[in-house]
Amino acid sequence: MPNIKNKKKRQPFVQFGSFDVPFLIILFVLLAYGLVVMYSASIPTSIAERGGDASAMFVRQLIWAAIGIVAMFLVSQINTWYLDRFSVFIYGGGILLLIAAFFFEDPQYPGFHRWIRIGSFSFQPSEAMKFCLILLLSSVMVTYHSRIIGKGNSRGAIAEAIRRKRGVNYFIPESMYPTLLCGALIVVPALLVLSGNHNSGAILLLLIGVCMLFIGDFKKGWFIAAAVVIGVGLAAIFLLYYADPELLAKIDTKGRILAWLDKSYSPRDARWQINNALYAIGSGGLFGVGLGNSTQKYYYVSEPQNDMIFSILCEELGLVGAALMLALFAALIWRGVEIGLKARSRFGMYLAVGIVMEIGVQVALNVAVATDLIPNTGIGLPFFSSGGTSLVVFLVQMGVVLAISRESRLVKK
Repeated sequence: MPNIKNKKKRQPFVQFGSFDVPFLIILFVLLAYGLVVMYSASIPTSIAERGGDASAMFVRQLIWAAIGIVAMFLVSQINTWYLDRFSVFIYGGGILLLIAAFFFEDPQYPGFHRWIRIGSFSFQPSEAMKFCLILLLSSVMVTYHSRIIGKGNSRGAIAEAIRRKRGVNYFIPESMYPTLLCGALIVVPALLVLSGNHNSGAILLLLIGVCMLFIGDFKKGWFIAAAVVIGVGLAAIFLLYYADPELLAKIDTKGRILAWLDKSYSPRDARWQINNALYAIGSGGLFGVGLGNSTQKYYYVSEPQNDMIFSILCEELGLVGAALMLALFAALIWRGVEIGLKARSRFGMYLAVGIVMEIGVQVALNVAVATDLIPNTGIGLPFFSSGGTSLVVFLVQMGVVLAISRESRLVKK
């Protein structure tokens, strides 16, 4: 739902001018770092699954990175006015892709509908949906900003109709409609992803949506209420675990919550992956065992090149390597927020901050899973984990941030 005021004046599709060089430099350093770590972590899997070629997965990732970089620079020249105007259609396209995924079942995991596979090409719609959600929420929050931040109550059309019919003075909060609208835009794709047996994708969409509402000036009471509900839910899980673990096991069909709470599981049970990830992190020490020298990646840590790549990074490069990675992500997010705050439009601000917050959320969840701070769920590490869809979509989003930086009041360096 684009900003109606901006619709009146058509603008050129392509924009020229310099973009933010520090953001681009940080991004390229982070991408190069991720490719190196991914190459080392993927060697055992490449040898086993790609005909003995140790570099097969790395070469494939490198090709996707090249495609993503080209796409990033092309997108960086698009006038963001058009992203605002066509945000509804882009979001609708994302929804259609999620629905299309139900016609493609994962051959290895019956009942899983996460990918669209056509020949050797595969695409994960939930990755693109994260950007589609950020884009439309940014546009909606601009359109209804005055109602979102409105103080007190006001009579809308529905409230006025009820008042006339019943003869009562009936009030509806100004922020109610945009709140319900944004909530629906978040919940619908999350439910579609969840129906495809992709729990982590649904969690990410919900968290990204909540972050967008937070930066969108929605009333803080909604977030306090949500925090209370989550707190009560966590307390109930802990109480149920200590009162009746068997009942919790029946509710937790995949055993992930129980495995997270019960640290006594033997290594080959539900905690096999996370225990070996912790062994990898602990054995790395301060400086690590050296790039390429990990032992845990040889089928002790499952998906070492994907969900658990952070543990391999810690084992090979130690605390220093992990700190460098986190520092680069922090710098990228900080610079992205700076670009957003200096944007010439509220839409650009929401969009830039939302994109880098998406990266922050995904990094935090990936590290939290690898360090056993939250139950195990498959969440990749941006720019590090293998996967062409994820890498290209993230680089396209970086192109959007660069496009916003072209229009921003930020001093280009």
